[in-house]
Amino acid sequence: MIRIEVKAPKFNRKGLARLGAWFKERLTRMSLDAYRAARAPQKRRTLQTRTGKLMASISRIYRQRGPVIEAGVASSHPGAGALEYGGTLPARTLQAKGHALRFTVGGEVVYRQFANIPAVTIPPHPFLKPSVRSAGRTLRTDVRAELKKAVAALMGQGA
Repeated sequence: MIRIEVKAPKFNRKGLARLGAWFKERLTRMSLDAYRAARAPQKRRTLQTRTGKLMASISRIYRQRGPVIEAGVASSHPGAGALEYGGTLPARTLQAKGHALRFTVGGEVVYRQFANIPAVTIPPHPFLKPSVRSAGRTLRTDVRAELKKAVAALMGQGA
C-alpha cells in the first residue's frame, strides 16, 4: 500500500494547486498498474494456477480521506497472506469420511481410516508486494518530474 498525504497550500498558485489533482490522477493510474502487474504472468512464477480463485481475489485499492490518498492492491483469498509472507500449516490428522482413505506408498496402494499429516512450512512467494514496489518506483520518478515542472513554473511567475 502506498500512502501519500497531499496538503493544500495556504496560498493559491496555479502550479501548486494543480499538484493535488495530479497526485490523485497519478495514484489512480498507479493502483491500476499494480493491479495489472499482480495478475500478469511472471517469468519465474512460483505459484501455479489451478482454480484461479487467488487471481480472481486480487483487487485494487484507492481511498481518499481528506488530504490522505491511499492506493495499492490486495487479495481477499484466505491463503493469500501465507503465500505472500510465508507461514506454517500445523500438523493434523485426516479422518476418512467414507469407508477409507486410499493413497499410494512406495508403489503399493494402502487403505487407512486416518492419516497423520505433518506440519508444512510454506516459504514466502510475494506476488502483491513486487507489483506495488514497481508501480511505486514509477510514481516516484513521475512525482520528481512534476515537482520540477511546478517549481520551474513558480520561479518563472515570480521573476
